[in-house]
Amino acid sequence: ATFSPTSDRDGRDLRIIDLAAAGAAAREQAARALVEGFARQWPEAWPTIEEARETVRHCLDPDHVCRAAMIGETLAGWIGAQQSHGPKAW
Repeated sequence: ATFSPTSDRDGRDLRIIDLAAAGAAAREQAARALVEGFARQWPEAWPTIEEARETVRHCLDPDHVCRAAMIGETLAGWIGAQQSHGPKAW
């Protein structure tokens, strides 16, 4: 199957947006993704939803980059980056 950069394999629209602009529900989905996504391989990473929410809040700092892949109102994935080692390394 082929899909464009703006749709998933089922033809649903995929949007890449700033996680801060995605709303509270998307940010909660991002926190849940941390807890659930790492539970099996690295359970000590985010053992509680509260710790995951704090990480999401940290990623939303204006000095960081935080993007969400959204299909409708559902978070398909997200990524956060912060500058390190000078202005050219993230």
